[in-house]
Amino acid sequence: MRLATFLLLVLTASCNFDFEKQSVPAAPELFADRDEEPELDVSTDEDSSVPDGDAVVPDEDLDTDLEADAEEEADTPAETEIDEDVQDLEEELEPPTCANVGCPVDCCETQLGPVCVDTNNDEAHCGACFSPCDDGALCMDGDCCQPRSCQSEGWVCGGLEDGCGQSLDCGSCAAPLECAARGNQGLCEAPWTLPDNTPYCLTYSGQGASCPNEPDDEYFGQDGSYVFPMSTFSTSDGIVLDGLTGLHWEQVPSPTLRTYASAESYCANLSLGGISGWRIPSLLELFTIIDHGSTRSTHMDLVFEGSAGRYWSSSAMRGLGSTFYVMTDLGGTAYAESTAMVRCVHNELPSLQLISHPGWVEDLSWGLGWVTQSVGEETWKEALQECEELILDGHHDWRLPSIDELMAIMTFSPSQSPFPSAVFELASELTLWSSTPDIPGRTGVRAVVVNNGDTNFVSQHSQLHFICVRSAR
Repeated sequence: MRLATFLLLVLTASCNFDFEKQSVPAAPELFADRDEEPELDVSTDEDSSVPDGDAVVPDEDLDTDLEADAEEEADTPAETEIDEDVQDLEEELEPPTCANVGCPVDCCETQLGPVCVDTNNDEAHCGACFSPCDDGALCMDGDCCQPRSCQSEGWVCGGLEDGCGQSLDCGSCAAPLECAARGNQGLCEAPWTLPDNTPYCLTYSGQGASCPNEPDDEYFGQDGSYVFPMSTFSTSDGIVLDGLTGLHWEQVPSPTLRTYASAESYCANLSLGGISGWRIPSLLELFTIIDHGSTRSTHMDLVFEGSAGRYWSSSAMRGLGSTFYVMTDLGGTAYAESTAMVRCVHNELPSLQLISHPGWVEDLSWGLGWVTQSVGEETWKEALQECEELILDGHHDWRLPSIDELMAIMTFSPSQSPFPSAVFELASELTLWSSTPDIPGRTGVRAVVVNNGDTNFVSQHSQLHFICVRSAR
């Protein structure tokens, strides 16, 4: 660097040489007459002559001046500034490290160089460099947090805290279901349950109004052995409100016998208490106001007025076109009727919402769990006992279903079995036991035909198939 500076100074000095010391003739004097050849002056001045063979002597004063200028230049601040610039350049070219990048929080050394991170919130470097969280986990204050989701928790409604500081909206329920109506968070449930019946039980002889209440008792497990809420009714403006199911009923139906089409039109045009939109009830809805243990002729609460007889339902009979079931005086079913009375209903019961489990399915609408395969053939007493002793998927609380519970799992159609074929493995020719005995004074038991959902009264000593149920919630 010093040699380069010196040469630069020498070149500069050469350019500044004093040309005034050189005698250069003026241009006009050299070529005054272009037609004449200039005469060369070969005369010599004795003082300026140079003997032959002698070399030109350098100007010693000029050399001294140049050396002095070079030494002076070397002592100036320019060289110091150049040295500092070189040092700065060398520092800029130095490879970056965590020690010199100046990360605001944390720094991790990688093969590609340092990377600025925040180990409190970085999922790839949570708590320390190269300490990644599992897929889907969040880094919270240096710890990995696996958030819960609506799907992972089985929630279909309501608000869920994910455990990592976030609130999730899992959705809402379609009416008439409500979120956690029966206390089960995240589930759409009916704010009601199926009503129970007045307890009435059978023994081997068929005579027994008292019910077995202990698991070791003979015939334990029939409808009357379990106590569930019964419907509560109130009236207003000709309407009966069922506080358990939420259904509104026509308190005093017309005694007129009508065809199905006429009954449908009658309900559609009915207005009670300023409420319109009435309709023909389903078979299940009619069953909810029947007390199978009652000794009254209509087997309904006294709040319901009207004549004894047969009433239309909107549940279609499989295989018979547009034929619909009717409810009989005894709470049974009949079909192929041309005319019947009608008791109109308002509001609706929930439709099935099924979740599969190993060997069984859960209905969220009514909070019931169902074994998907039938067992049989057994007597009624044997069926009661086998359901009580069943252990499936870790559950010990299975029992034989009531007639109302069997009705709740069925969906009536003129073209297929009311038992969902995608859920139950049931042969269409089977008849299934219920846990509900026939009315007091009779010795039969209610049973359901798989093919079409028709209900029959069968001797308890018959051999039938059955499926078991549990209160899943």
